[in-house]
Amino acid sequence: MPNPTFGLIAEGPTDHRVLKNILVGHFDDPDLTVRPLQPLLDATDAFQRQGGWTQVIAYCQSSLFQGAFEQNDFLVVQIDTDCLHEKPFELDLKIAPENLVNQVVEKIKNLIIDSFETGFWETYQQKILFVNQEN
Repeated sequence: MPNPTFGLIAEGPTDHRVLKNILVGHFDDPDLTVRPLQPLLDATDAFQRQGGWTQVIAYCQSSLFQGAFEQNDFLVVQIDTDCLHEKPFELDLKIAPENLVNQVVEKIKNLIIDSFETGFWETYQQKILFVNQEN
């Protein structure tokens, strides 16, 4: 059985490199298919599309997100927690880290549910992996 393929939705190119290395190590496969989706990168790892957490959210609400399942078995969504006191999250950064992570995932999940037709979340929720990085 071939290894799964992954699409990465992250804040920046350094996040892509870290996530790819984690996945390659986990599957012990240096040829694992890991595709940067947000931000898009060129051959030199230069941004082709703007990065940052607001762009992660925008991507997760776009038709690009929905279509990404055509070429990827899983989508990895990475977001830092340093600006989560701002909209649309407006979370208290002083709460316990595990509670903060759960609240972030819940907010992104609800944004995805509200952005797509009924049944989209139920169909793909097992293929959406959330990664949190604290600064």
